Amino acid sequence: MKIKELTHKNPLAIFLPIGRIFIMPIQEENATFVCKLGGRLREIRKRAGLTLNSLSQRLAPGSKSYHHILQRLEKGKIKSPSINLIAQYLAGCGASFADIIDILNRATKVPLKTGTEGAALLTQATETLPEPLKTEVREVDRHLSKLKIEPIEKRLNRAKRMAQNRIIRTLLEDTLYQIITAPEAKEIEFEKLAGLCHLGRKLFSIFKRTRNNLARRTRLMEKLIRRAKYQDLPESGVSTVLEKINHLFQEMEENGIFEENFTWQKLPEDWLKPLLPAPVRAEKRIVLEREKGRIQREKERAGVGITIFLEMNRQLKVENLDHKTRGWVMEFINRLFKIAVELDSNPLEMERRFAELLSQSPDPDLAQKTLDLFKTTYPKYRQKAINSNVSES
Repeated sequence: MKIKELTHKNPLAIFLPIGRIFIMPIQEENATFVCKLGGRLREIRKRAGLTLNSLSQRLAPGSKSYHHILQRLEKGKIKSPSINLIAQYLAGCGASFADIIDILNRATKVPLKTGTEGAALLTQATETLPEPLKTEVREVDRHLSKLKIEPIEKRLNRAKRMAQNRIIRTLLEDTLYQIITAPEAKEIEFEKLAGLCHLGRKLFSIFKRTRNNLARRTRLMEKLIRRAKYQDLPESGVSTVLEKINHLFQEMEENGIFEENFTWQKLPEDWLKPLLPAPVRAEKRIVLEREKGRIQREKERAGVGITIFLEMNRQLKVENLDHKTRGWVMEFINRLFKIAVELDSNPLEMERRFAELLSQSPDPDLAQKTLDLFKTTYPKYRQKAINSNVSES
């Protein structure tokens, strides 16, 4: 037996000299468990019709030491066998943890709840969680319960931690988003806004880690503020972040969200309402919303352009033109529309661009007729076209 397998938890242990090595008895309770586990594994192997050598070759082909490891596992000489080792042994014998569940039940202080019983308890415990967090917590538990056997108490604690972390992250990111989308933040560069978000997260982490050490909190905050000055973050933004994050943390503490006996049922209702799918970082949320808005405005502008073309087509009868001319007229109208939207605030430049486009047309008469018709049609839809303008400033 190796020295690392010895225990020193028993103050009454008697050292037995064997040569130059002193062996201390393994703690009785743990020794009983590993011996029972080893005996059960040996029964499972024999039931599968495998010898120890054939099983070791199946699990680790070509390995000369794996036979010895499995032998020590069966004899209970490995004090704390890993889950991976036990899982490999069971898989090699075509068995599962269900074959040793009775031993695991007796070895844990909290009875293991498996199958429908454990799932029912977790379902009951998460019933008051808002959607979609409730479904997400249950899906995570269902997935993990298939991979490993855990006491129901551990599964319930994990569900509680998931809800706790989701609420904290959501409220923090929402607060940061409000800071960087406030009117006074419109003139700040995006890189600086991202820096303010990073500052807010670091500050919140400091508050959380130093709940019982205010002196250390002060030192860390001073260091963080000096770093913010070095990064040339705007002072007004830094002071706003300090104020908002401090207020948020104090409110969280008052509602006991950091306590071990935390329960989401006692939290304010407005805290549970924003529990949407996994919270998005504040600066990334801005990018996503801008992109979403740009795509939406593009669709709206395209719709206005199609409406103008359909109205003009009633007089032009584009479909009656030959293929080449029809394609040119459609492109001509599209370019007129783009120029009108982009240069709405500059009528002189707009007229110059119209004249330039007209001079380049292969059919001046048709082009002039199309331009005159566009000038009478476009004003009806001008406001919608301007509102949908997606040109970047």
